[in-house]
Amino acid sequence: LSWKFETRDVTDTWVTIIDTTSIDDTPPKTIKTYGLPFFSNGEFDWISTNTEIALNAIDQKESCAIGVANITWRNTLLEEISEEECIAKCDYEGNGLWNEVLGDKATFFKNEESCHLIEFYSTDLLGNKEEINRQCVFVDNTPPNIIKTVGNPNVLCSSVGDQTCDYYVRQDTDISLNCKDIRPHPSNNVTIHWKIKADNEEEEFSENSENVIINFKENSLHQ
Repeated sequence: LSWKFETRDVTDTWVTIIDTTSIDDTPPKTIKTYGLPFFSNGEFDWISTNTEIALNAIDQKESCAIGVANITWRNTLLEEISEEECIAKCDYEGNGLWNEVLGDKATFFKNEESCHLIEFYSTDLLGNKEEINRQCVFVDNTPPNIIKTVGNPNVLCSSVGDQTCDYYVRQDTDISLNCKDIRPHPSNNVTIHWKIKADNEEEEFSENSENVIINFKENSLHQ
């Protein structure tokens, strides 16, 4: 906003003054991003206690934006709700103290496995306050279980007094690897990693997101 006014001094001299005033009634906008590890199925989000949570506030883009003063956030454990209710776009109201960080950036981590409610907003230097954003996320630190099943034919090495191995199998014996994510907050986003060592030759790790069946290609001691 540009405006001018004129004034006259005691000698009847007119002086013109031109001034420019910026009007800013628009609050900042805060964007939350997750670091790694992170997984989303489009409805629910999962992170671990090692995942960085970043809040970045941007004041309006017009030239009259005054700038971000601070970011305010808090975290609430939602231990009373079901897993089905911990959707990413949630609207629960948290409790507890708020954390205020000066400037337009804030980062933090979660320390407990649970469904977490994250609330946050920003305020600019004129006191324009953003509406509270609310988002939910699972914190999952529990690794999946992997189950190895040796198919037939097989013979336990211990049954024939051989302590150097676990099983005798044939080349057509299926070795199955199955992976299951477990509670309390399984994402079911699992990957099986495996490698085979035979005659002191070791393969690189292979990986698969589904169940794996392995057959040995030669007669030897395999690990």
